[in-house]
Amino acid sequence: MERFEPGQTDRTELVNSLNLQRLPSCRYGSECLGEQVKSLSEFTFFYSTKLQGVLQNRIGYEIFHWLGFRVNDFYAEFEVRQKKFHSLDYRLLLDNNTYGYPGAMLITAATVYGYPDGPFASEDESPEYSVGRHFNFPEQNLSILFTPMAPVTLVHHAFEPLLNCVWTLRGCRTTKQVLPAAWSDEENIQHTTDVRLHSVNPCPDRILPRRARDTSDILLVKVKDEGPELDSAGTYRWVSYDLLRILKGKVDRPLKHVLYPSAPDDLRKSGQKMPDSDIGLLRPGSRVLMFSNVYTCGEVAATESAMQVIQSALAQVGQNSAN
Repeated sequence: MERFEPGQTDRTELVNSLNLQRLPSCRYGSECLGEQVKSLSEFTFFYSTKLQGVLQNRIGYEIFHWLGFRVNDFYAEFEVRQKKFHSLDYRLLLDNNTYGYPGAMLITAATVYGYPDGPFASEDESPEYSVGRHFNFPEQNLSILFTPMAPVTLVHHAFEPLLNCVWTLRGCRTTKQVLPAAWSDEENIQHTTDVRLHSVNPCPDRILPRRARDTSDILLVKVKDEGPELDSAGTYRWVSYDLLRILKGKVDRPLKHVLYPSAPDDLRKSGQKMPDSDIGLLRPGSRVLMFSNVYTCGEVAATESAMQVIQSALAQVGQNSAN
């Protein structure tokens, strides 16, 4: 699947290469082709009420597990626009061979063209390739997103599952067993992100092109005034702005008496304090770039270099949209 190039691979080549069927409905409003592969065990599971009753009992589940019962499901969806391959989305569901909830591992991978709903700092560090794990089930749920600009060597990691464990007596227990390279990618990206966020320059200019592409609103503002800390612990203070220019989108937020934590906790490392670039930045008279829907570096100094980077990136975004 990884060899298909968005905007380049023809629909005919896509259909001839894979056993795809046209899907009756497509969430993208264009054309979608799909393929689904289910294990015989899953077919039996869904269509045998007696077997379902047995499997709802721990002992029955373990007996069938040792007999080789495995629930597996693979689904792939390809979107076609103007007779060219545009994106893919696959889902791999594997029995994790435990009786406990959720009872299965879910691995998903998809082509994206940005992260408008993903404001996390790790996506600033790796804007073309993202690996995430569900906070409730970090070992059972793995999601990989990549843009057409992502390095081929990284994208390849989403398409090299190690499935030997599926048929071993113990079975597959974690997504790390199936996609170890993707797990390593996630750890490396997060480590690099943590190092940056705790450095003397947590919000460098190099993160701005990703913001220009993905955030819906970008404002150039000037700090009008700031208020005192609001409690004895110095937890919060307020800042008011004057709008200078809308660089992208619209003004969809208050600009008066905006609350800021004086020393925010690092969301990735609970309880650990991280340097807050806003503390020195939000002083009366300061010019600031303000981004919507961003958890870290939501405001950065509108220095000459930052303005050059953001304006160049916005021009490139506009050019790509026109094409």
